[in-house]
Amino acid sequence: MISDLITINGFEDNTSYSPLLASCDDRFKYNTVLGIFKDSSKSGSIQLIEPYISIDGYLDASIIPLEFKGVEEDFILHPLGIESSPSNNRRIFVVNHARNNSKVEVFDIDYDLGMANHIFSIEDPLIKTPNSIVALNDNTFYVSNDHYFSLRDRSIIGKILNWLETFLRLPLGSVELVKFDENTGAVEVNHALQYIPYANGITLVGNYLAVASTNNNQVLLYSRDNLDFIRSIHLPFHVDNLSVDSRTGNLIASGHPHYPTLIKYVKSGGQSEKPQSWVVEIVLDKKQDDVEDTRNKAMVAQRRLLKGNKDDTINSILQSSGEYINSITKLEKNKDALFASGLYMDGILSCKI
Repeated sequence: MISDLITINGFEDNTSYSPLLASCDDRFKYNTVLGIFKDSSKSGSIQLIEPYISIDGYLDASIIPLEFKGVEEDFILHPLGIESSPSNNRRIFVVNHARNNSKVEVFDIDYDLGMANHIFSIEDPLIKTPNSIVALNDNTFYVSNDHYFSLRDRSIIGKILNWLETFLRLPLGSVELVKFDENTGAVEVNHALQYIPYANGITLVGNYLAVASTNNNQVLLYSRDNLDFIRSIHLPFHVDNLSVDSRTGNLIASGHPHYPTLIKYVKSGGQSEKPQSWVVEIVLDKKQDDVEDTRNKAMVAQRRLLKGNKDDTINSILQSSGEYINSITKLEKNKDALFASGLYMDGILSCKI
């Protein structure tokens, strides 16, 4: 089960696809965001995905689990968000919801040998409920905290506070700016953004820092330079993760149209109706000339919401009832192919476009 997926740029040429990295874990047994604590003893993994065209002309991929080096013998990784440095594709950052506390792990990847060399672990009181990461360089990144009240507090009071924060849409999530020196061990963490309901996926796109507010069904846009709030984009689903189409520069938002179906599926151990998925492409700063023009691909809900999003153009890329693909959290465009990860979906969606 894959919670996050990133394309690793810098390897591609005119004919081949870029490799991807996927953060994988058994989230039916362990998911701190949704309060699943059945078994945390088995480590998750980071998978290297290398797409190619088979001799039959079909899109295929080789998948290799990365081997961890430089870690303690009892090291266990429960990965969530994953991101690479924009200036060095070997350096990656991984949110680790470890058994006792949450942290961010820093690795340098040897792609030829399939190894992840552990460089640094970052823990801080401000990194409470880390979810998604966007890197600025090898030693600086933003990380989102989806909640203030974590379900790690498994007391009745802790569960009630988390529930109230989620369903009353209390603006208690945040984005932290993290700087570290791997040589001295110094770590500096400061609030970058506060008062965001359920701060989830984050990414840099054009002149903006975009943040998904999951229970508000919004993408919040901030100035990339000074982090001033610019505007919100309303979407017809609970927004999970964000990505950017490297060719067009457009923002891609993925999420869940019906949260109760997702929660029921999780609590039932995958025995109930599979959760639906919706992915849209957002062309920022391009006004929607005709709110009814949605390429005949989108539901009525999208056309209604477009009336409140006149500054940007929104088009559906993918919609699923959950039958074949479900709980999509992230979609990556990779040349003429799409790759999507599902929080509770076995495997990865891949298709040519």
